[in-house]
Amino acid sequence: MYISPSNPIIKKTLSDFLSKDLEYAEHAYDYDNVIYMVSGVPGAKVVRFSMKCNCADQLFANGAEQMLEEEYKQHLVAKADFDEGFDVTLSIDTSGFPQTNKIKKNDAEEVAEKKREENEQIRAERTGLVEGIADKISKFKRDFLGAPIRQALIKAAAGESF
Repeated sequence: MYISPSNPIIKKTLSDFLSKDLEYAEHAYDYDNVIYMVSGVPGAKVVRFSMKCNCADQLFANGAEQMLEEEYKQHLVAKADFDEGFDVTLSIDTSGFPQTNKIKKNDAEEVAEKKREENEQIRAERTGLVEGIADKISKFKRDFLGAPIRQALIKAAAGESF
């Protein structure tokens, strides 16, 4: 049996928000009282991922901050900007994602066909970006809850005591 560390609901929700530029919020709840929120910021081409868990203060005291800086630095927002009521918030800027070209009614058939082919390549590239980001962030809970173990392993490898 293979057990994946990614949360399939979070992965699907993030994929939808990243690929469709949605501008509302969806909440998800895990069996151990973890609360997630994925939201699109209206008019900003930004998707936010937030998480709340029972033991965040202890995790931050034991390596979560370091893990966030090393693993999620490009998406991390300042603590003052975390979504209200959540322990961590990540932000994904989608403005740099490749966009498809509009096909106009008055485009010649050759031009329209060329745009269709380019759009297929752009969609494939965008899908790759979306899947990579969604897969990484869908494993966030594993990384966040495992931060103290990660910190202990790093210290042990460096010969430090903990």
